[in-house]
Formats: sequence, structure tokens, C-alpha cells
Amino acid sequence: MRGVSRRGINGQTDLFCTGTPQTELLAGLTATIDYPAWAGEATGHAGTRRERMAGAYLAFDAYEAGLTRRLIGGLAALPGVRLMGIANPNLFAHRVPTISFTHESVSTHRFAEALAAEDINVWSGHNYALEPARHLGLSEEEGIVRIGITHYNREDEIERTLAVIERLVS
Repeated sequence: MRGVSRRGINGQTDLFCTGTPQTELLAGLTATIDYPAWAGEATGHAGTRRERMAGAYLAFDAYEAGLTRRLIGGLAALPGVRLMGIANPNLFAHRVPTISFTHESVSTHRFAEALAAEDINVWSGHNYALEPARHLGLSEEEGIVRIGITHYNREDEIERTLAVIERLVS
């Protein structure tokens, strides 16, 4: 198959053209950069776009750390819950705000279904990490419940999540 020839800027023949630029991707990329820059400014960080973005991520981390601390503390207080990953509050700086757990008698899928019925979105299963799941001694069918926290979550959502989980384990 032969490419369509045209003369490029340098007078050379171009055999392949990149085609129409993906303008929707460029718009999305711009928004992806503008959002944390705006969030950084909204949280009191000034300076260049890069400095505002860095400030936003610092603010996100600090906010998410408080929610993570509350969720882990609440889960740890429930009987039969086994937390995966770092659960020591002194080491929270070394973890991400994604919390995984299992329960000794309640199915991970049951947790996911009950939380979904309350408009709380979580994951259950091995999350495409089958070898780590096996290494942790988890059931391939059950896996874990995974709750991801981000900067737009609120404290009342954490409390509501804990209340649903508590109802299931009691």
C-alpha cells in the first residue's frame, strides 16, 4: 500500500501524514492541567502554574490523609475485619488513600452490593492482581473490598460507608 505523497515544509516528500489532530484530546489535556492549577490557587497556593499544581497536590494529600485515617480507624474497630496494607497511623505517609479489607464471615461481593445499594461505589475481587492476592492468601473468587478516597470525598461519606459496613458485620 502506498502513502499519499505531498511536499513538506522542507521540500521533501512526505509518504505518511498524521491526519487530523485529535482536538478533543488536546481539550481534555488542557482541562487536566487547568484543574489542579485552579485547585492550587483555590487552596491558597500562588505562583506559576506548576507551583499552583504542586500546591493542589499537597492540599489533596493532606485532606485525603484525614479521611483515610478515619476510614481505617473505623474499619479496624469492627470485629472480623482484616485490613490490607499499612494500618499504623504513624506510617500513613507511606500509603495511598485506597483501603482494602476482608471480613472473616461476610463476602467481599456482599459488601460491594450493599454499599452500591447506598450509592457508595467500591470494588470487590482481586482487582487484576491475582498473584499478590494469592500471596496474601486471599480467595481468587472473593479477593478484597477496595475503597478509594479522593479529594472530592467528604467526611459524611466516610461515616455513611462505615455505617453500612458496621450493619453488615453486626
